[in-house]
Amino acid sequence: RSTLFPYTTLFRSGSCIVRIRLIRKEDQPKGTWAGGTTTQLAIGPEGADYASRRFEWRISSARVDLDASDFTPLPGFRRILMILEGNVHLTHEGVREIHLAPFEQDVFEGAWRTRSRGRCVDFNLMTAEGWTGSVAALCSPDGKTRIDTPLLGAAEAFYCLQDDTAAAIGGGSWSDTLKRGDFLLIESPDPGAVLSVGGRSEKPVGVHARVEVLAG
Repeated sequence: RSTLFPYTTLFRSGSCIVRIRLIRKEDQPKGTWAGGTTTQLAIGPEGADYASRRFEWRISSARVDLDASDFTPLPGFRRILMILEGNVHLTHEGVREIHLAPFEQDVFEGAWRTRSRGRCVDFNLMTAEGWTGSVAALCSPDGKTRIDTPLLGAAEAFYCLQDDTAAAIGGGSWSDTLKRGDFLLIESPDPGAVLSVGGRSEKPVGVHARVEVLAG
């Protein structure tokens, strides 16, 4: 039995069970941080708690409403931050600086003292020691071709950025229509399972995140 997160849909793909949770935008828990608002999209394993830092991975989206703000210190965690809207300049004190435009990303340690300048909406993946992850914007090259993504990680996620996005898994064994802001969380032990999403423009249809246990 998986302990990553509670599931709402299960179906068989080959000899494996694919587990899915679709969280509509209006059902996502929202909160505040020093620089604006944040939406927790997923956290693992089951029973994990962000406030007490008892988690192995967390996916969220935040809105930065201040011209300058300090990131919450997160020692023991690595962060991947992708900009969805706006522009931001990050200063990792004593390490480096970087400017991020939409769909550019930065990977940095949560223990670094990080200050941001600029207002934006971002997408975040945090992983604890022993875990790793990746984040990528999914784009259709012609605005029509469906985008297929193999489901290879311990947990996979899709954050929708376009209304009326068709999503399917397992060749249509599961399918639904997503709205902007909807979030799909998937665990699939079947190495042949694929997430397929359809775009209506050449702009990114959504963001894909993968969480994996580090080998060894």
